[in-house]
Amino acid sequence: MKFRIILIGLSVLVGCTPVNLDSESEHRIVNEFWEIWHDREGINGLVHSTDQYSANVLSDRLDTDVRFRINEGEWQSVFSYTRQHEADENSVRYTDYQPGMPFSLEQVFTLNEEVLEWDIMLENRMNYNVEIGDLAIKIPWRTPFSAGESDQEELFQGTFTKHHFIAGDGSFLLFTKPSGDPPFMLLTVKPGTKLEYFTSGGSSSYEAYIHSGHSGNAQERGTWRQPHTYSALHPTGEKGDRLAFGFKLQWAQSYEELRQLLYENRLIDIRVVPGMTLPEDLEARFSLHTKAHIDSVVAEYPGRTEIKTLGEEQPDHHIYSVKFGRLGENLLTVHFDGDRKTYLEFFSTEPVETLLRKRSSFIVNNQQHRKPDKWYDGLFSIWDMKNSVLRGPDNTDGYEGWWGYVLASDDPALGIAPYLASINAIFPNDEQIEATEYYLENFVWGGLQRTDMEQPYPYGIHGVPNWKVARDTMQRAKIENRRLDKMKIWRTYDYPHLFMLYYHMHQIAERYPKKVSYLDADGYFERMWQTARAFFKYPYEIYPWYDIYKWGNYNELLIPDIIALLEEKGRQEDADWLRNEWEKKVKYFIYDDPWPYRSEYPYDRTAFESSYALAKYGATTMMESDDSLWFDKNLEKWYSHPEVNREDALDFMERQLHANLAARGWLEAKYFLLGSDFTASSDTHALSYMAQMGGWSILDYGLMFSDHPSDWLQLGYASYLSAFALLNTGRPETDYGYWFPGEENDGALGWAFMSAKHGSAWIQKNEDRGAWRYDGEQNLGMGVVTRTAATILADDPLFGWFVYGGKMEKLENGFDIWPRDGVRIRFWVVDEDSRIGLELDRDGWSTMHPIRVRQDGNRIDLVIENRTGDNHTTRFKLFRTGDKTEWQVLFDGTLLEPKPPINGQVAEHGTWFHYEMEITNPEHNLTLVRD
Repeated sequence: MKFRIILIGLSVLVGCTPVNLDSESEHRIVNEFWEIWHDREGINGLVHSTDQYSANVLSDRLDTDVRFRINEGEWQSVFSYTRQHEADENSVRYTDYQPGMPFSLEQVFTLNEEVLEWDIMLENRMNYNVEIGDLAIKIPWRTPFSAGESDQEELFQGTFTKHHFIAGDGSFLLFTKPSGDPPFMLLTVKPGTKLEYFTSGGSSSYEAYIHSGHSGNAQERGTWRQPHTYSALHPTGEKGDRLAFGFKLQWAQSYEELRQLLYENRLIDIRVVPGMTLPEDLEARFSLHTKAHIDSVVAEYPGRTEIKTLGEEQPDHHIYSVKFGRLGENLLTVHFDGDRKTYLEFFSTEPVETLLRKRSSFIVNNQQHRKPDKWYDGLFSIWDMKNSVLRGPDNTDGYEGWWGYVLASDDPALGIAPYLASINAIFPNDEQIEATEYYLENFVWGGLQRTDMEQPYPYGIHGVPNWKVARDTMQRAKIENRRLDKMKIWRTYDYPHLFMLYYHMHQIAERYPKKVSYLDADGYFERMWQTARAFFKYPYEIYPWYDIYKWGNYNELLIPDIIALLEEKGRQEDADWLRNEWEKKVKYFIYDDPWPYRSEYPYDRTAFESSYALAKYGATTMMESDDSLWFDKNLEKWYSHPEVNREDALDFMERQLHANLAARGWLEAKYFLLGSDFTASSDTHALSYMAQMGGWSILDYGLMFSDHPSDWLQLGYASYLSAFALLNTGRPETDYGYWFPGEENDGALGWAFMSAKHGSAWIQKNEDRGAWRYDGEQNLGMGVVTRTAATILADDPLFGWFVYGGKMEKLENGFDIWPRDGVRIRFWVVDEDSRIGLELDRDGWSTMHPIRVRQDGNRIDLVIENRTGDNHTTRFKLFRTGDKTEWQVLFDGTLLEPKPPINGQVAEHGTWFHYEMEITNPEHNLTLVRD
C-alpha cells in the first residue's frame, strides 16, 4: 500500500520523516480509499478516492471541545493555544498546548489501509487534579444547501445527511449523500470510548460528547436518557495523568457493508421487528449482531418488561423478544465485553386501534371551532398540549401575519379532516362524520374553496395564510407585497388535502348513505373530481412557480384511484384528461429530472411519497411514448418521451427509494430514529409526517416489488409505527399521557419530535426533548394510516416466521394470526419466493377469530366481521405473485370468480384480482386454497 502527502500548489512529496508543516498550504494524504486534506489548523477534507464527485464530508475542520476546572474552580474552555502540526506519509498529528494550560491535547490521525483512526490524548502537565467536564468531537459536515436548477447535482452528490446513534459504547455516526448513492462514511467508537450526548446549532456546531458532565447538567431544561459523566486527569507522573480516546472512520458501499463494519469493530448491528414504537399488545424481536460478548440485556422497568432469549440461529446474531407493560419510554441496556454498554430506546403505546379511535374522538371533541358568528366556523385547528387549549385565529399563541397559516390553513390545519374522513370510511361514527360535514359546509365551501358558481376559477382553493386573508386583497397587502394582481389559489399543496377529503367522504356516502346529510355520494364524487382537475389547471395557469409536474405533493398519490373511479362510473373523457395530466408528472419524474426530490425546499423529504407513487404507476401501467407532451412556461421548453417502458420506472423506483433512505433512520436503534424522517439531520426534528408517508412507500415496495423483501418490511413497518410515539394517550394510572399528562390531553398529538435535550423547533417555539406541543402537520402522517396498515406474516431470514401488526400462535401445521394493525383490512403472507395479499374495501377481519395460515402456504382461512350490521356488498382485492399458481377463493364455501381488474394495472411481480361478496350475516368465512 502506497501513501502520499501532497502539498497543494507545490507538488512536493514528503517522505517518512516527520515534518513540521506550519505553512498556510493545504496538504493531502492519499491512498486507494481516502483523500485526507489537512492544514496547520486541522483536518478539513474527508473524500473517498474513487468518488467521481469528490464529495468532501467536511465543511470545516474536525476538532475537539474541552471544558475543565481545577480544584472545583470555575469551568474553563480551551480557546487559546499553540497548535503544532506534524505529518508523515500516513499520519497527521496536532498538539495543542500553551503555558498556563494544565494539560496538553493531542490529536493523531493515522491512515491504515481503508481505516482512518482518530486518537485523542489529554496529558496533565501540572501537579494537581484536573476535572474534565466536557470532551466532545466537533464534526462540521457539508449539509444540503439551497440550490438552483444548475446546482442539483452538487446538492445531491456533493453534500451529506448525518445519522447518529449516540448510545454509549455502541455509538456511531453515519454520513450519506442525499442521492442515497455510496460511498457512505461511518465513524465508530473504539473500545474504551463512548458517546453519551450531543448538542447542535447546525452543521457547523454539531458536537458529540465523550463526557458531558458540564454542558449536559448545565442544560436544566428537558430530559436525557443517558448519564452526563465527568472524567479526571491525575497529577503529572501519577497513574491516571493521561486520558486516551479513539474513533475509526471507514467508507462503505452499501448498508450491508455498514452493518458488517459495525460487527467487525466490535460494536452491535441492531435489527428490530416490528419497530421500536411498540403497541403494548404486540411483542418485538431484536437481533444483536456482534463479535463482542453479550453479558446481559437489562430492562429499565424489570417488573413490567418481559425479555426472552431466543437463541443464536445464525453465528453471532443474538435474538431476543421483548414485551412492555409500562406505557411510554422504555430503555434496554445491553452490557457487553465486561464493562461496555449501549442502549436500546423503545416507546410503548396503547394498541394502534385504541390510538386511532382516541385520536378521532379527540379531534371532534376538542379541535373544532363551532362559532357561527365567526368566519372560521367549523375549522379544525391545532391543539396546544402544553397549555391544554385549542388555538385558532382569535387565540394565536403568537402566530400572527403570515404565520397565521399554522392555525387555519396549509398543512397544519388542512390535514386534520382528511384523516378523520379516512378513518370513518373504515370505522364509521355518526358524530365524527357530522363534524366533518359541518367543516365542509361552513368552513370549506365558499370559504377555503371557491364554489362551483364562483367565477373565475370555480373549485379553486384559497390557501395560506388563511382563506379570509387570501380572498381579501387589502388584507393580503398588509402581510405581503407581491402577486396581489393574481387570485391566490395557486398553491398546489392545498389541493390534495381537499380531494383526499372528498375521496373518503365519497367512500363514506357510498358505503353508509344514511350517515351523511350534507352531500350524497354523487355530490362528493363531483367535488373530488373537480378539485383534482383544479389541482392541475389553476396553479399552472395562474402562476407556474410551484411546478405542478415537477414537485411532489403529499396525498396526490390518490390521483390513480380517482381515475379508476371516473372510469368505473363511465366518465371516460374525464378519466383520460386526468390520466394525461398525471402521466405528464410520472414521465417527468422518471425521465426529465435526475433529482426530482425537491418540494418546497431544494432538499426536502416531502416528495418521497409522491416519487414512489409516480414510479409505481410507471411500473404497473403501460404508458405511451409522446412528442411535445407539455410545455414548461418557466424554462420555455417542451418535454417529449420517444421511448417509455416499465424498466425505466423500476430503475427510478430504486433510485428514489435510496434517496428516501438517506433521510431516514435505518441503523439507528432508537424509537424516534428508526424509520423516522429528517432533512439534513435528526438533531432537533425527527418523526415528522414523512416518517409514515414516506414509510408507506418503503413498506409497499417490500410487499409489491422487492425480490428480497425482509429489509424493506423491517424498515417500512418501523416507519409506520414510529410516529405513533407522538400520540399522547393513556389510562388513569398513567395520567392519560406520557408527554403532556392530564385527561384533557388524552388523544392529542405532537407535531414532531425534539431529539435534543432542549432545542429550537422551526415552529418558533423552544421544545424539550419529546413530542412538540402542537399536532399540526403530523395529521398528514395520521392520514396515511388507512392506506398503510396491514397485518403481515413474513418468513424473515433472521427472525424466522414473524407477524408485523399482529399476534402469532404457532400451530402444529401452521399459524393463527390475530390482526392488531389498527384497521384490520389487509393481510399478507410474504417470503423470499412468493407473496399473497388481501385487502377489503369495507368491513374487516374479525377480532374474535384468528386468521389461520397453513405453514406450506396453500390455505388461508379468514373471518370477515360485518361492521355496520346491515346487508351490503363488500369488495376485496387479491394480490398474488406471477408464479402461475392458481388460487381458489371461497366465500362461506361457495367459489367466487374474480371480476375484471378495475384499472387494468399489472404489477411487476404479480397481479391484483377483484372480487365481490354479499354481506348478510354478522360474520362470514373467506377461504383461499392454492392448487
